[in-house]
Amino acid sequence: MSTPAQLPTDVLILGGGFAGSTAAALLARRGLSVTVLLGPPAAARTTAMTLPPAAVGVLAELGVAEELRASP
Repeated sequence: MSTPAQLPTDVLILGGGFAGSTAAALLARRGLSVTVLLGPPAAARTTAMTLPPAAVGVLAELGVAEELRASP
């Protein structure tokens, strides 16, 4: 059995959904090294479809609201 590669990181986030992505962006803005481990591709496709309306403000603050609106 092989040993997984070591990544120099301050924070490890499990899941790249709304909460994980938001946490990663905010922590990176504070200068921390962040690694996000993503789940299966199907989970990523459904994340954007299940965001609550209140999430738009957070997405705008992160600078990605317009990109999300433009995506299929």
